[in-house]
Amino acid sequence: MIVTVAVVGGGFLSVVTLIGLAVYAVASHVDIDQQPDEETVAARFEDIRTRFGGAAPLVILGADGDLVTSPQPADEMSASHAPPETLHVTAWNPDDGGQLFTIRLPFWLLRLGGNDDLGNIDINGQDVPLDLTIDDLDRYGRGLVADYVSADNERLLVWSE
Repeated sequence: MIVTVAVVGGGFLSVVTLIGLAVYAVASHVDIDQQPDEETVAARFEDIRTRFGGAAPLVILGADGDLVTSPQPADEMSASHAPPETLHVTAWNPDDGGQLFTIRLPFWLLRLGGNDDLGNIDINGQDVPLDLTIDDLDRYGRGLVADYVSADNERLLVWSE
């Protein structure tokens, strides 16, 4: 009886610990800036863009959110490009409480899912395919993946570092 209670108690404690670690891991990869003004948001997006020296993003989205072009990365990564370690997503919607969200996803976590395709992003309620894989981003190296500004000044910036 005591062994059974100890095993069940240990199992319960393990599950609670795993849930706590999962919540901590997600929370440590998400930043939310409450109601920044438009100038602050524009400056933050511009600071990120300037890190990449004016290079065009891999995925170019039109103002309506349609995929304009998705150029494929070079077949061989140049020696100056280091493979990316983190995929960053920063989004701001002035109509959605004005919160600026930044999510950092380590590449090891993206690969853990077993699906190499980056999938779709949601732009104005429609799924837009990125037509990129994690291997494409490895070959491309660190840089801008997608840059989007809507007619309503909604913003999305995806980059890898």
